[in-house]
Amino acid sequence: MSIVDNSQNTKLIVFCRFIDQILKSMNNLRTRTSATSALQNPHAVGRSARSLPTLVAERLLQAILEGRLKPGERLQEIFLADEHAVSRATIREALAQLERGHFVERLPRYGARVAEVDTDDIHELYALRAVLLGLASERAARLANDNELQQFDAAVKALEQEAAAGVDAECYTEHVLKVQEALILMAQGKWINLMYESISNQALWHALVRNKGSAFSSVDRRLASARDWRTLANALVRRDSTASENAARALIHASCQFVLQQYKRDHGVSRDKLDYRT
Repeated sequence: MSIVDNSQNTKLIVFCRFIDQILKSMNNLRTRTSATSALQNPHAVGRSARSLPTLVAERLLQAILEGRLKPGERLQEIFLADEHAVSRATIREALAQLERGHFVERLPRYGARVAEVDTDDIHELYALRAVLLGLASERAARLANDNELQQFDAAVKALEQEAAAGVDAECYTEHVLKVQEALILMAQGKWINLMYESISNQALWHALVRNKGSAFSSVDRRLASARDWRTLANALVRRDSTASENAARALIHASCQFVLQQYKRDHGVSRDKLDYRT
């Protein structure tokens, strides 16, 4: 079913507002305290200015995440220094920061480039995401309150409706990320959110953001994904922690398999075998 762009944008805005209300409600249920101490302390570390290399690294990372810098694209210091009006030393440090985050890699006799991805990367990243989302789901089934579970169930129902309405892959991806955020919040995990966000940044960069929703690029895939989320939501509402964990792992596994199929179809030959030397 085809939907005009304006209709899709309207649906996305409505859905995101709906999920945002759920997230705000959950946050209000979690705590009533206001974190104002940092604002009241002018010497707080969080109020200090970031370094120039860090600011440049953030600009470059944004370009990578938005697809303006493509995987495998060469990153030459002299051109980047001119573009950002900074020294080559600043660019070198910015690239080193991105290299530590695995967004940039250096090759002998070639220099820095936007990091490539292969099937082993996809397997590993999705396996880690499955473990963390499974843990989050198991905890949410035990720890979330009834109101949170009802709100999550309503969010998944809205996701099902969007998939059935035929929204495009990019729009559906945005919806899924909002639902995942709600689930992670319900887990009440001290480290889960931090670790899942870090790994998701890598996986989404390689598989979702870079290709504008390649994990959900077909109508059938989006419908199957919505069914997977329904299975998870039902298990959470029943407070079946084991079934919730298994459903979350199966959900991520299905996404991984689809992404791998897309990757193999689009590339055919492993990127490791390509020669990027000058």
